[in-house]
This record gives sequence, structure tokens and C-alpha cells, in this order.
Amino acid sequence: MIIGIDGGGTKTTGILVDYNGVVVSKATVGASNPNGVREVDIRNELTLLFSLLTEKKPLSKVVLIYAGISGVESGGKKEWMTSLIKSITGQNIRVIVENDAITALYSGTKGNPGIVTICGTGSITYGLNESGERSRVGGWGYLINDGCSGFALGKSLLEYVFSEYDKGKLPCHLTHAVLQHFKRNSVAELIPHIYELGKSRDIVASVGKVVVQYARNNDKTCLDILRVAAEQAVSDINILYKKLFHSTIQDTVIPIVLTGGIVEHSEELVSFIRKEIEVLNKTYHIIQPNCPPIVGTIYASLKMLNKEINTRIIDTLEKQLV
Repeated sequence: MIIGIDGGGTKTTGILVDYNGVVVSKATVGASNPNGVREVDIRNELTLLFSLLTEKKPLSKVVLIYAGISGVESGGKKEWMTSLIKSITGQNIRVIVENDAITALYSGTKGNPGIVTICGTGSITYGLNESGERSRVGGWGYLINDGCSGFALGKSLLEYVFSEYDKGKLPCHLTHAVLQHFKRNSVAELIPHIYELGKSRDIVASVGKVVVQYARNNDKTCLDILRVAAEQAVSDINILYKKLFHSTIQDTVIPIVLTGGIVEHSEELVSFIRKEIEVLNKTYHIIQPNCPPIVGTIYASLKMLNKEINTRIIDTLEKQLV
């Protein structure tokens, strides 16, 4: 048996799976990102998760726990999280903790090398080559190189709205949309809300939904915002390609996995990314996974256990998680 865990700043999902790809149980608990959640709370949530997955039975049949957790890349947090999980499950079970970007990649490549771009509240581009080398571009938080994130989209639209306001122009449809989104009556009333202590990132990122919605209706301003975000995403992909695949045989196809809430809800952003890539004439193959990122934890586990990831296992697993 294998347990796969996908943990982030909002929720943590786990699945118990056998070697044939059959999902025995699935459960979701609270957040587990160590950068925003206290140790005691992470321990409580993971203890509850394992209890739900095994229905309070011993973990004796589980040989590997593979956890893709956001926020574990630096400061010894990966080792800390591994130790924490072992203290809950027992020292005899093998535990692997990785950045959740690697499991997002595997959700599209089925355990093979490639590049993943995640566009959610924040953004990151992460890659793995045939030699096992890994690297990243971005993912440093909303203040640094976060151009294809919900925060970046929301910030761009807010800057447009405030620019129009400063010019003394009458409120346009986008101003009204932002005011309606926040349930405010004037542009000036937005400021105290946007700068609410400790909540600015998520508040601004929520405006990204307005950008996606109006771009879907062919609003030029919102389409331009998405076009800039796509340019940034492809730039990050190219930087990572040069770092990881520069010695790859010419014409080798490199999988590019696109995932995250913004990608899932914006066909326009994906279309802009595709067009940017076509102009470059690179041998990139874009993949948009049909399953949630947690499926990648199982592919990663099977690779670690030297188990074959064949079509039968893929079909069995993904049909249960779509």
C-alpha cells in the first residue's frame, strides 16, 4: 500500500492506494504548509488524515508515504516535515517529502521528466531532467518574479482601476466589477480592505477571478493582462529549459505541464501561452492534467518502488480521481 499526500496553505488531501492503482480511501483535512501553519496544527491535521485514511487501523501494510507539500524547499523544512510524519506513523515506514511542484509535474507526465508551470494564488515553474537534476524559476513569493499568478493578475487590474480613478475618469465596467467583487461603493473605500494586515496577498489575488471572467467576455484590458502573464510564463519556461535541457538531443519533445487554478479556469491564458510557444518554434508539448496533483504522488511513489507505471495502472487510478 502507498499513501500519497498533497499539502498546501488551504487544505491537505491524502489517498491510500494499492500497487494496481486502486484507491482504497481518500480524505481531506486542513492546511499543512509549514510557512503559514503552526507545528502543533500540522501535527493535528496529519494525525487526523492518517486516521481517516486507515479508518484507525494500523499502518502495517503501508510501505511508503510520499508527500508533496508546499513551502518545504528551504530552511530544513523538508527534513522537519519528514521527521514529523515519522513521529506520527512510526519509524518503520519509508517517508519521502518533496516540493508539491514535483507531484504537479508528475500528474501530467506520469512520472517522467519535464517542466511544470503552476499558476494559482502564486506561481512557480519547476523542472526535472533525465539525469534527475531539478531546478526552478520563481516561486519566491508574491513580491518577487510572480508574473503568472492570481496576485499578479489582480494587482494589474487594481492598478488599472486606480489609474483611471486618478485621471478623474468616470467609473468604467471594470471599476464596477471590482467594487462589486469587494462589496464597496467607491474606489477610495477599497484601500483599507486591500491593505488589511496579513491578508493583502490573498485579497489582491482574488481579483484575478475578475480578470479571468472579463477576459472570457473579450474585454481588451483583461486580455492584455493575461497576455503579459503568458509572456512571463513562457519566459520562465525558457529559462528553465536552458538550465535543465540545454544538452538534450535536438528535436526531443519536452513536456510542459500547465496547472493551477488560473490555468484551469482561463482558456484565454492557455491560448496565449500556446501562441507564445509557437512563435519560439520550440519542441514543447503542452499537457493540462485531467486529474488533481495528488495523482502525481502515486506516480512518484511507484517510481521510488521501481514499479512499472503502465497504461492499466494509469487508467485505473485516474478514473477514480477525475
